[in-house]
Amino acid sequence: IYIMLEINIDYATETDFVWLKENDIHVVNDAWIKRCLAHNEYLVARRQDSTNIGFLRFSYFWGNIPYMDMIRINEENQKTGVGTQLVRFWEKKMKSNGAALCMTSSLENEPEPLNWHKRNGYIPTGQIHFKSIDQYPEIFLIKEL
Repeated sequence: IYIMLEINIDYATETDFVWLKENDIHVVNDAWIKRCLAHNEYLVARRQDSTNIGFLRFSYFWGNIPYMDMIRINEENQKTGVGTQLVRFWEKKMKSNGAALCMTSSLENEPEPLNWHKRNGYIPTGQIHFKSIDQYPEIFLIKEL
């Protein structure tokens, strides 16, 4: 059982740069964060007091399929529904932009994130294994909107 936090979600702005740099730990250079900000490819979840507590970074697979690259919620705010609210907000935005489906992925050896995606309606559709980068296959999931 968890209590759903009341949050505000919107596209990230330049004022979120430092926070994103500290929290999007898989991005290795500032230029990528700035590029994503310029293309409105970050959504940020904020508490009612405007404190950032999570983000969703996305891109476009093949240039037209919305692909959730990363979703991250601060540890103290996990299991409060923030991630699900972020995903639902993103899906609605993508659908209103004409997308018929959204896509994401998770490593095979990470059952908790993989199951979270499934609980949010994403269906495994294939996998790829970059053996020189990761020991485990990347599972791709899609959700029709």
